[in-house]
Amino acid sequence: MRSLKVKVVGDPSVGKTSLLARIYCENSSSDDDNRLDPTSVPPVLDSYLINTTIDQEVYVVTFWDTCTMRSSDDFDLSKVRPLEYGDTDVFLVCFDISCPNSFQNISTVWAPELKHYMAGTPLIVVGNKADLRSTGIQHLLSPSKGTELATRLETVYCENSARTGQGVQETIATALRRAVQKRKSERGKKRFKLFQNRKTTPTKLVDYDLEPPLLPHPGPDEVTITVLPSTYASDMRKLLTSYCHSDITLAYSTGTQLFKAHKVVLCMGSSFFRDLLVSHDHSVKDPKKCQGESLPQEVTKNDINVMRLDLTWEFQEAFAYVLDFLYTLEFRSNPETQQRVIKHVSELAELAALPELAECCENALKKEEYANKNACENAKENKNVVAKELFVNKPLLADVTFVVEGTRVFGHKAVLMARSDVLAAMLGGGFKESSTNEVHICDASASAFIAMLEYLYTDSLPTFPTDSRQLLVLSDKFCLPRLRSLCELSISQKLKTEMRQRMHLSNETCGDVIETLLLAQAHNATQLSKWCVFTIKTNFPDFESHEDLALLKPKDKEDVTHQRWPPQSYFQQLEAYKKKVYRE
Repeated sequence: MRSLKVKVVGDPSVGKTSLLARIYCENSSSDDDNRLDPTSVPPVLDSYLINTTIDQEVYVVTFWDTCTMRSSDDFDLSKVRPLEYGDTDVFLVCFDISCPNSFQNISTVWAPELKHYMAGTPLIVVGNKADLRSTGIQHLLSPSKGTELATRLETVYCENSARTGQGVQETIATALRRAVQKRKSERGKKRFKLFQNRKTTPTKLVDYDLEPPLLPHPGPDEVTITVLPSTYASDMRKLLTSYCHSDITLAYSTGTQLFKAHKVVLCMGSSFFRDLLVSHDHSVKDPKKCQGESLPQEVTKNDINVMRLDLTWEFQEAFAYVLDFLYTLEFRSNPETQQRVIKHVSELAELAALPELAECCENALKKEEYANKNACENAKENKNVVAKELFVNKPLLADVTFVVEGTRVFGHKAVLMARSDVLAAMLGGGFKESSTNEVHICDASASAFIAMLEYLYTDSLPTFPTDSRQLLVLSDKFCLPRLRSLCELSISQKLKTEMRQRMHLSNETCGDVIETLLLAQAHNATQLSKWCVFTIKTNFPDFESHEDLALLKPKDKEDVTHQRWPPQSYFQQLEAYKKKVYRE
């Protein structure tokens, strides 16, 4: 019994898997537990085999699907795809008769690739979704176009429909006959040459049905870079309760309680406080009323440092929720929170121009707290816009100035100290910087430092272009683990984009990966370091001759050499297999 391997290739979504699923269903028993549901097609079909007879010889035919999908978290599948081509007897090169691009890619992508890796292997041009011709859809590719392309490629054209089964058996029969004819032709030529080059008749013929080596499984585990959870809410809540560098006092008119707060935080979160605290005219208009309750009644002019709140005790409890939301952008209600308090919070939210907080209260009253996440995200986006426009590197309410590369960068101590332990020690501890309002920053670019400040205010990477590598260095210097993970992800995604643009990595890209590995190791970016090592292992032939590989630590160089994928033993077995099969 001989074996045949049929490989199906083509663009994504042209019907490759549907075709194989149809063949599988038509050749499997109805009692087969693994039989596919005809109405459900998997994204990639596992390889399977059938028995068939061709020219009175029994063959075991194995059908192989091809995964053509790409993922942003995975390496480019097109690089390892040719590894599946080995020992293929015939290729079914498919296109969608309703998709001209898939038809064009046969001559520009698939045929050249197969000619490069599997020269001489028969291929059949296959047009899928032939049932569309009966639907009246316009601009379908005609059969003459497929025949013309097949003629140029010195093969034949077949058309089928996986949905109806039309032409499926004819397509497979044509492909198998081509494969058998090619194999018999090659076997005859090789055996003739074998006898011709020997003076005596050999005692043993070469077996040309050798099995190719298989890749050992499993392969190396994919390295995924994970962004660490945000600490913004907890950082700002600590700021609220610590009163560190507070510059405004919120006092109830009853004199029962005082809150020390920060103008910059209040202004970032609410247009009401913005208009009150940073307007050019600090005079206070008559406050709006809400069932006899109101917000500020008395403030000092010019430098506003005291705000007196005329609130009854019922609204005093609710105001604590408002203040917590302004700092953390979280609504901390729980099932025990009384509806009366939530209603009061909602009324104060309307007064303080906090529509997202009012929405959270409404959701809580309707027992729909699950919807609060979207409201809080909207509040965060609005706050970030205000922060970038008015406060990030802006002199408004700033109380510290950094000098970076001769550039003056403005900041607000309260926010910076709450978000970074290093800055907290620098600006509020025993360092000389704590006694001055001007701090000199060395070994950093102004653009990267401003980008780091934007992260501290907004908890997200900056929207303007910046070098993520410089930002990674600053994240390590100022002990910002989440920013470091964001930079790790950004750098790896940029390198992945470069790697996907070509089948083999360029010398420049290899140098970038090695340089990134050294940078990651120097600045405690362990996730990025592991990703770079994984990339070198899985693309080792491209890195093997690069001169910068010698810069790796001896242990790292030994690891990538011995754990390369595919392993060196596979290539040795493959070379030995080729010598046995193709020797004259």
